Amino acid sequence: MLSIIIVHYRTPELLRLCLKNLKRVIAKDNLETEVLIIDSGATDDSKNWIIFEFPEFKYFPFKENLGFAKGVNRGIDNSKGDFILITQPDVIVTEKSIEPLINYLKANPKVGLIGPKLLNFDGTVQRSFFKFPKLVTLAYRRTFLKNLSFAKKELLRFEYSDKLTNNPELEPFEVDWLMGAVLATSRKAVEKVGGMDEKIFMYFEDVDWARRFWQKDYKVICYPKVAMYHWLIRASSSFLGILDPIFNKQTRIHIKSALYYFLKWKKLKYQSHKT
Repeated sequence: MLSIIIVHYRTPELLRLCLKNLKRVIAKDNLETEVLIIDSGATDDSKNWIIFEFPEFKYFPFKENLGFAKGVNRGIDNSKGDFILITQPDVIVTEKSIEPLINYLKANPKVGLIGPKLLNFDGTVQRSFFKFPKLVTLAYRRTFLKNLSFAKKELLRFEYSDKLTNNPELEPFEVDWLMGAVLATSRKAVEKVGGMDEKIFMYFEDVDWARRFWQKDYKVICYPKVAMYHWLIRASSSFLGILDPIFNKQTRIHIKSALYYFLKWKKLKYQSHKT
């Protein structure tokens, strides 16, 4: 059985659209699934309409905002499937897109994480897979430095500029990490690797998780033969530029998560070299 986990925080319009579409796709594709809705910051209104409109789905309300990592882990803890699909309310799952991902996991037990090609709603390809970032990568992406030649070179490395994601014939390929909008995995792999790092409230939890899968000798794969739609909102960036960390709360969270991630892996690298 497949467990589909949706982590939600106060976007009811998106969630309703996501659930309606998901319900249709599950029926159309004749999938054996359970759907778990992890609702952070749940309100009485959200509880009422979700339970009333989608009684076949399992609903887990939480008063506090858990953050994405905790939400994913609560979903995994309460799920029963041998395979797990993690997604968010801003994703529209397409017909015949889920089963190929799960079949690939079944046929390739050393694959720990897999994700589809993601599309913007105008049909253009969305960048959803990356190389592991360096500390300077974050600085280049967020400042005027991105226009300089050495920064452009690093950003091209980070974004896998050699991959032609608009080519429908492209075969599945290995990547360092996948955006957390859509991730499929197996319970066996998660049991070996562990859940997402709950010390990361938001941002970099997907980077960290992928790195831990690779650390346990699992591969991370982009599967471009199927596509899903993703409404990408960059809440952690705005027109403020270098003033973002002062005025944009999401930017501050992003930077905090990034610093935690880099310090964590620098310490782990140091310890492994020491031993």
